[in-house]
Amino acid sequence: MGTFRGRAAPTVASTAGVARHVVKLRAAEIVRVISLSVTFLTVLTAMASAQDQPVNPDINVAFSAEDFVSGYLLAAITMIIHGFGMLATLRTCDTYGHWVRRRRSFYTGIGSLIIASWMIFTVHILEVVVWAFFVRSIRAIPDLSDAFYFSILQYTTVGSRFTLPFQWRSLEGGLAMTGLLTFAWSTAVLMTIVDKFQAGQLRNRSRRRQ
Repeated sequence: MGTFRGRAAPTVASTAGVARHVVKLRAAEIVRVISLSVTFLTVLTAMASAQDQPVNPDINVAFSAEDFVSGYLLAAITMIIHGFGMLATLRTCDTYGHWVRRRRSFYTGIGSLIIASWMIFTVHILEVVVWAFFVRSIRAIPDLSDAFYFSILQYTTVGSRFTLPFQWRSLEGGLAMTGLLTFAWSTAVLMTIVDKFQAGQLRNRSRRRQ
């Protein structure tokens, strides 16, 4: 068996072990998050379906009760998903870092940043899907593709040509504010990983000069 700096090179079995250990979120935690999200969405959809009387647009009301409660619950679901996603990202990058600790290079460091970016991107998309399904469930935007397009543009604060019905219009701002919070969190996580990468590169450069 070949060696790497005096130690045994990683085998297929050890690599498989690392892969199994990459995301160490317990199954029970994932089930709880999914169950909680489904419960919240079910409650929100039931509230929306129970609203039979249309809102008079001549009445100058900032938001309806359903609008207000739904925005808070959707924001809570989003932050729960984001919390688990960011912890999974940090754990994955930490495990990857331990695996390549004896093969430190610019490319292995960039690999950690790429993995983190992919995971963060996936978490954001999942959160947008939650909002899109709710927007479609209340029939504010009947087409799921349009609901997703609306949600991702509002989530990223770009804005879209779609608008929600009068009684749900405050959700547009709530979605944008939630996106700002999650992107700030993602930036902090990514910067933590970037700091480790840069510090490692500077250490390697110092060692080469000695």
